[in-house]
Amino acid sequence: KAGFNFVYKKRAVDTRRYKYLMKGPLASDTDVLALDPESIFSPEYIGADGFVYTEVTRNTDNYTADQTLWGFYATALFPLSRRIEIMAGVRVEGSSQFVRTFQLFSASPELVDARLTTTDVLPIAGVTFKPTRSTVLRGLYARTVSRPEFRELSPAIQNEVTGGRQIQGNENLERAVLDNLDLRFEWYPKRGETISVALFYKRFTSPIEMTVEASAQHTVKPNNAEGAHNLGAELTLRKTLGFVHK
Repeated sequence: KAGFNFVYKKRAVDTRRYKYLMKGPLASDTDVLALDPESIFSPEYIGADGFVYTEVTRNTDNYTADQTLWGFYATALFPLSRRIEIMAGVRVEGSSQFVRTFQLFSASPELVDARLTTTDVLPIAGVTFKPTRSTVLRGLYARTVSRPEFRELSPAIQNEVTGGRQIQGNENLERAVLDNLDLRFEWYPKRGETISVALFYKRFTSPIEMTVEASAQHTVKPNNAEGAHNLGAELTLRKTLGFVHK
């Protein structure tokens, strides 16, 4: 098998922030604050003596971004015997991400550019062994990558819908590389029934993780860690209810 793919993405984020500020004495009057919202935000209390509606757009609220992603792969299956098959292949993938964050209202805006360009060779190899007609033992190795999203590459600040924490991107992020190992034993006792046990291991190089930076609102920011490991097991049972015709 062989294939090729091409993806192009383009995005523009235009954010404007507005809020009511408590300017005058009416804004702190307890009798006014006890009113319902429709009464508080009426012309009577809007102005220099009360609440002022103003724009608070930040310098990092706007950015443009694009990504070009291409890849091609080739895999082959080699049946060594009736019981053993070997699969091998490779995927070559190239990506170019560019994010430009700019100040919306500046005549000479300070630009923050993030550019992430990589070309990765991603091998895959597996072996299938069938000791009996009803059992299969599979082993697989594959390398994959994980790239940051546009918003993670921009220093733009967002607020969580729940919790209200600030989330800020990081223009210095790198993509993460994952090495995956899987070992699976499958048993098919009857038609339509399966029992399988699997072990998997993943090694991450430069994984992207969310870190909390000390600030008034505990800003959350993505950063590259040195490495990480993930080890686990999986058990799958599939049992028919007697409706399968033999």
